[in-house]
Amino acid sequence: YDGLQFGGDPEYVECADRADTRFGVCRGLRLCVPEETTLADTVRDFIPNINVLGVPSASLGSALLSGKCNTVAGTGYSGAVFKAYLLSQGPPLSTHPFAMGENMFSKVAMSIATRDDDPEWTDF
Repeated sequence: YDGLQFGGDPEYVECADRADTRFGVCRGLRLCVPEETTLADTVRDFIPNINVLGVPSASLGSALLSGKCNTVAGTGYSGAVFKAYLLSQGPPLSTHPFAMGENMFSKVAMSIATRDDDPEWTDF
């Protein structure tokens, strides 16, 4: 399983983790979400739409690095891959501030699981 998690500028990731868009630095939260996924709907359930920007999944990293957003929504796995990418590139990318949020806001099955006696799958 994996699920919705936030990554990006550590200060703003904390804001997203608390769904705080009203106080202090959190008023500047700009959260990019992959527009063609259910993650966008989940995020919009608890973060005001004015703070959320839908972008193609392939553009999340460049949106974060360009400053278009300061936090991105994705799965914990995609965040870990992005952080490894930054570190592998050397300066200035490897020194770009990046943190993963502590909370997971949804649970997504990453593979199909069936029972041996499931009549729908035994002949597959």
